[in-house]
Amino acid sequence: MILEQVLTNIAKLYYPTGVCSLKDYDKYIKTFEAVNLHKNLNKLFENQIIRERILSKFREHKQIKNIQDVSAKSFDRCYTYKSEFIEKNQLYQLIVHISLIVPFYNVEVTKNTISLEPYRWITIPNRDKESENGVFKKQIELISKIIEKEISYKLFPEDLKNEILPNLSYGDIGIGNLTFFNAFFLKP
Repeated sequence: MILEQVLTNIAKLYYPTGVCSLKDYDKYIKTFEAVNLHKNLNKLFENQIIRERILSKFREHKQIKNIQDVSAKSFDRCYTYKSEFIEKNQLYQLIVHISLIVPFYNVEVTKNTISLEPYRWITIPNRDKESENGVFKKQIELISKIIEKEISYKLFPEDLKNEILPNLSYGDIGIGNLTFFNAFFLKP
């Protein structure tokens, strides 16, 4: 697939080939690719214009007005927005990732069981595709429309998210385990 090859080539601009971030950290952080990644990510995080514009556009709509910017500069390769909904003892999180490396975004819903008193998670969040295609479908369509209109990004292909980028690593993800989603968005 042409897109897969293009994305692989882009990943190789930011993640050094054959140098493991876990086993040879000192060498890894000095590579051109790692330095380039951190320099570019820092610049993009400092420029809040796009982040704030997208958040503002989201909040113009009643369906997603409570969405929050939860981006983590030190960990992510994306802007992250999240909205939470509690129904009985279920926590639903509508999560939006907008890549800082490639012109793609991702939207998904996670669900986990919680206790309300005291508030705590009973289970860890897992993706809930049924809710994405059901109760949250209109919100996801609205979010997609806003992102595609405002910054002309496209939805990241579902079939590439878990594809491995051989010979690349990042942070605590060793060689042979880094996926396209890890490379362009974050560690799930």
